[in-house]
Amino acid sequence: MLKLLRILLVTSLTALGAFVVLPLPFLVAGVPALPGAAEALSWKSLSVGLFYPSAQLLGVWIAGCWLGPRAGVTSMLLYLALGVFGLPVFIDGGGLHYGQHGAMLPLLAFPVAAGLISRVRGAGTGRRTFWALLAGTLLISTVAVVSNVAGTGLWLDGRQWLAFAKPQFQALGGWLAMMVLFSVAGSVIHRAYQVWAPPAPPEEPQPEPETEETADLSQLALPSGRPQNQRSLPPAIAESAKRLAAPTKPQLPDR
Repeated sequence: MLKLLRILLVTSLTALGAFVVLPLPFLVAGVPALPGAAEALSWKSLSVGLFYPSAQLLGVWIAGCWLGPRAGVTSMLLYLALGVFGLPVFIDGGGLHYGQHGAMLPLLAFPVAAGLISRVRGAGTGRRTFWALLAGTLLISTVAVVSNVAGTGLWLDGRQWLAFAKPQFQALGGWLAMMVLFSVAGSVIHRAYQVWAPPAPPEEPQPEPETEETADLSQLALPSGRPQNQRSLPPAIAESAKRLAAPTKPQLPDR
């Protein structure tokens, strides 16, 4: 039940992220090709400013880092299903007609990216989280470039590939800054959780209750190996038996 609530929560956050924008910085050489970019400073050929992508990608990150591979993929599939069946959870709405939208192919990469992030991250934090987020983000960016080139139909035109890859590459700097903040915040939350709610110590194995069979077996032999109901030998005979059973050192002949 708790896992289902977490899946629904991440699905809701991803849907909400379609209507929330993040102010991310960019530093590019030349004219910025980012949609909606606001250039603040320029020096020679460098341009510095902010661009405003949607926060959907944060939902993919949370799904991969918090839910795990199966639950993370499930939450993203649920998000896609809600949008395809009519709920306006995508940037431009939703519905079956959204399959012809140019952003549909990158959206289909969300479940794959969530699973990839979870696999790369594993149980680690910090650096492992950063590399996992980078892998998932690059996957979605690559799919977006392929989708845009597919819309033109000019697969062999290198200028088309460069034109669509340029904004993705320019946006990577801002996403890298967000990845660092996300990884640091995740590490802090993980350590705080370990301090406030440490894992329970392993339970000691409880002895099995004695049954009739174990009681009969315990009466068969003593720790010394002698049956419990056997009578002890007389002391003289027992001492002779010990001397015979004890190993003796071979005696060398006198020269």
